[in-house]
Amino acid sequence: MYRIILAFLLAMNFTYAYPNTITWEEWNPAIFQQAKQEKKLVMLYLSADWCAFCKKMEQTTWQDQQVLDTIKGQFIPVKIQDETNPELAEKYRAYGRPAVVFYDENEVEILKKTGYIKPQWMYWMLSGVIQDFNPETNLK
Repeated sequence: MYRIILAFLLAMNFTYAYPNTITWEEWNPAIFQQAKQEKKLVMLYLSADWCAFCKKMEQTTWQDQQVLDTIKGQFIPVKIQDETNPELAEKYRAYGRPAVVFYDENEVEILKKTGYIKPQWMYWMLSGVIQDFNPETNLK
């Protein structure tokens, strides 16, 4: 019995000490004001419960330490879940699921990518957006 309790306590401590998750923000216009203040870009993630590749990204891409560190340092991550926000889901319906869209602080779309993105590719994409977030360059 003591071993079970000890294992549970160790697991709780490990989870607390090494949180390997993204703290997703809710979509609202104030996000862009926050981005201006913090000098960050906005990363919008479009997801749905029915989407198998969304679940795969949750298990792989959004757990990768390089990806997590880059997002936490340079982006305000926002998640729109189709089932909990149907109005915005409809607005972004043509983007497909999963989709990741990057915005600057002025609500200008920098880049969008639909479909599953492997962790290494996501890291490269994040790095590229940080280095050159000129919409005219990236949308061509």
